[in-house]
Amino acid sequence: MTEEPGNPSFRQLIRTRNFGLLWGAGGLSAIADQFDLIAFPWLVLLVTGDPLAVGIVISVMAVALLVSSLMLLILRIESSGADSEGTDAAESSVLSPPPATAKFLW
Repeated sequence: MTEEPGNPSFRQLIRTRNFGLLWGAGGLSAIADQFDLIAFPWLVLLVTGDPLAVGIVISVMAVALLVSSLMLLILRIESSGADSEGTDAAESSVLSPPPATAKFLW
């Protein structure tokens, strides 16, 4: 399998210092998010002793995650209206990384 000069393989990317730091920080952040999902409700239960308060905290956390995810999706759809090559939003992928991310990594 031949590679294009502008399209490095994953092994080449992972050896790049900035890319490795980005993936490492993302992994650490994901682990911290999972601790967060356990720690806050547990703290509320220890402080108040009320299961209803725990349910409220979990509900607020879920609503905040849902709203922020929808806002990011809307912003991504709006920003993919027409990219530099002249393709319209129907041709471009909603989940593709923005061009600024690619420039940062290189």
